[in-house]
Amino acid sequence: MKNKDKIPAFTLSEVLIVLVITSIVVGIAFAVLHLVTKQFNTMSNRYDERIQTQKLKQQIAVDLDSGQSIILKDDEEKLQIINDDNRNANYEWAGDYLIRNRDTLSKTLKTIRFYYLGTEVTAGPVDGIELELKSFGRPLRLFTSKKVDSKQQLSDLWD
Repeated sequence: MKNKDKIPAFTLSEVLIVLVITSIVVGIAFAVLHLVTKQFNTMSNRYDERIQTQKLKQQIAVDLDSGQSIILKDDEEKLQIINDDNRNANYEWAGDYLIRNRDTLSKTLKTIRFYYLGTEVTAGPVDGIELELKSFGRPLRLFTSKKVDSKQQLSDLWD
């Protein structure tokens, strides 16, 4: 006696093959998603570091340009920028940190050099700062200098 009321369905081997193919496709999709996420995070970190570096350079440039007196105290590892409107800025560096008025500006400081009239100085007046930062395993150099106005040029001539 043959059963003519057979229900159409998949066999167990067909279902297992579909499950194996589906798991392979899902595994590849998660691997690609992981790679894309890793790449995005790397690009985002580099962008954030670039923005922080630009803000650091801009802050130093604004302080140098607005400062009436810029004095380097090397024995204290301190740079004082004195303004007429009592908005003084004090820069300190210790290890790989650069601090401005208790705010940490950079945690990747490698070296810092100061210049006055194109010559490197270790104490006294300053009109240029060169920073070397560690950025993703390679050095990044920033140089910022004070814009020299006619008043300062005349004072340098008479001195």
